[in-house]
Amino acid sequence: MGSISHLPAYGYRLLPVVIDEIARDGPDRVLFYTPRNGQPSQGYDEVNTKIFAN
Repeated sequence: MGSISHLPAYGYRLLPVVIDEIARDGPDRVLFYTPRNGQPSQGYDEVNTKIFAN
């Protein structure tokens, strides 16, 4: 049987580390959207992993 020690330590990593890993593998992946201002009808800006990691 092979060793599974190379698998990520799910449940033991901090959120910033997880976001950095996702940003490294897919920097343009959208994480969430934020409203441009107090009026949601004015649209939303997307926040991708590259922006969030920095």
